[in-house]
Amino acid sequence: MATTFPPSSTMDATGLQFAQLGRRLWHESAPKKIAQSCQPGVPGAPWQAWYEYLQERKEPAPLAKLLSSKTWPLAWAVPEELLESGTIDWIMQFAPAGKKPKPFPPAVLDSLEPWLAEAKETPASSAYALEALAVAHALPRLAAQLAPKLWWELLEHLVQTAIEAEVQVDAKPLTGQLLSGELPLTLAYLFPELRPCRELAIAAKKNLSAGLVELLDGEGLPHGRHYHLLRPLLAVWTRAAALGAKVFKGGCFTRDGVTQYEWLVRNAIRFTRHDGSLLLARSAADAWEPDLFRVAVALGGNEEDAGSAIVSLPGASPKEAKRITATQLPETSTNSEWAGLAVLRPDWSRSGPRLAVDYSTPQMLLELDMGAGVVLSGAWNFQIEVGGKPVESAGDWEELCWNTDDDGDYLELELTLTEGVRIQRQIFFAREDRFLFLCDVLLDAPAAITYRGTLPLAEGASFVGAEESREGFLHVGDNQKRVALVMPLALPEWRVDPRHGQMTASANAIELQQQASQTRLACPLFIDLDRRRFAKAFTWRQLTIAEKLDIQSPETAVGYRVQSGNDQWLFYRSLGPRGNRTVLGQNLISEFLCARFDTSGDIEHLLEIEGSDEE
Repeated sequence: MATTFPPSSTMDATGLQFAQLGRRLWHESAPKKIAQSCQPGVPGAPWQAWYEYLQERKEPAPLAKLLSSKTWPLAWAVPEELLESGTIDWIMQFAPAGKKPKPFPPAVLDSLEPWLAEAKETPASSAYALEALAVAHALPRLAAQLAPKLWWELLEHLVQTAIEAEVQVDAKPLTGQLLSGELPLTLAYLFPELRPCRELAIAAKKNLSAGLVELLDGEGLPHGRHYHLLRPLLAVWTRAAALGAKVFKGGCFTRDGVTQYEWLVRNAIRFTRHDGSLLLARSAADAWEPDLFRVAVALGGNEEDAGSAIVSLPGASPKEAKRITATQLPETSTNSEWAGLAVLRPDWSRSGPRLAVDYSTPQMLLELDMGAGVVLSGAWNFQIEVGGKPVESAGDWEELCWNTDDDGDYLELELTLTEGVRIQRQIFFAREDRFLFLCDVLLDAPAAITYRGTLPLAEGASFVGAEESREGFLHVGDNQKRVALVMPLALPEWRVDPRHGQMTASANAIELQQQASQTRLACPLFIDLDRRRFAKAFTWRQLTIAEKLDIQSPETAVGYRVQSGNDQWLFYRSLGPRGNRTVLGQNLISEFLCARFDTSGDIEHLLEIEGSDEE
């Protein structure tokens, strides 16, 4: 449920009149000589005492110093639309330069009065919120350069903005957390000597904690519709965590808020590409920001998160990474049905593969980062015709199964289509065996099925199919290195056999086409990610399925045997009601089986899903 943050009950929301507060303006922590004589807008010796005090005080430390950041923390993970506007330039002009900040140039000072006039008429937005924060952090330094009247007007406007911020959490998540959370907390941190600023802290804590709890799924993931804000929100809450530790004895988050922030830090590491950018992102705003992650891990991570950051994020030395063992690291993968997001990773290695899935909308997004580069990225689309008539999505993806263990990560989803058709999508990422199994299963079709699925190639990646057989290789990088082998398991291996369909490279995608005069159809792809096997023999075969000695049609169940190098696997999928069936001498009553052949020819189960007896 969306929350609207009300104005602070401790302040007058109709307008602050600092000058009328008199001595009540000052908190008891303010120096007496200033509190007794310095009033807003009054020039002269009292004002000089105030701005000299601001320059000389040791605490609170400027933001960059507090976070020990080489970069300006307000510029962390700025959303793409703000990078393309003047907001980032406004923020950066207030960034401290060097250990001893220099006076602001006249152009900056001259811009403040017009900014204030415009800001009073500006609707709530992330751009305005970041600009307001930049001004707030600059105010202690600006006191020595601005006329007293303008300085107090700027501060009063910022306090009033923080009090009046009424932004629904779900409608404008980032704007709400900036204006109703970080801005009031920043003012409370920067000016504890002023009673109106100090009193903002309570509302800031409430609003920041409410945002953490309502915007995240309980284990630190935002909903897919807000996934693009994962890092901007991480930046807000990380700055807030550092400020709050100085303002509140126990920090500025409630217990539930602390838990959500800690989970978010872990997930931010999980959803990071080999180059430090955000999985599934296409924006420069999601580029690697080492200071953000360093501070976030220090404030919200534990020893396991610190270890995973060293192993998987850019910047750590190989020696550091080698000292971290698998037992010192958290689970690599996660899935949230509420968020519609999942990441499947065999390990934490920076050079290792990782798969991100966004199924929060009917158009599922998928990205495969191979460590050497991203090979798949974008919408995993399908076009389906039943009896020559197109069918479309008629709902949202629903999770059928999520399983993660030492053998791999498995995610199965279902989407209802028109004409009563269902599509079940299977994703299995084998951990030690280093392969990816992707399969669309069509059920309940009232007539013959034609299927066309496309896996999106990332920019800079290519797919090259073999000339005589149907497998193909994924290439990536400037040297177009082979990083993955793709086999269409339901199709004959050799192109001279035209039955059932084809797999080709289309515009920026791998396209799998299959058709069958039946009401159920499995469309699987086996993607080998172990480059050590590529130079050796590889092949696949469709298997015969029997039940009570009767051969079963592919409409009832399918089976495949895959070989790559010295390794072989068995895949079985029941498409109809489960039965006691036999494949390669194995009796099965399960819905899905993935197994490995050992050196003696016996099979070792990697994953077995029992399923239900219903169609």
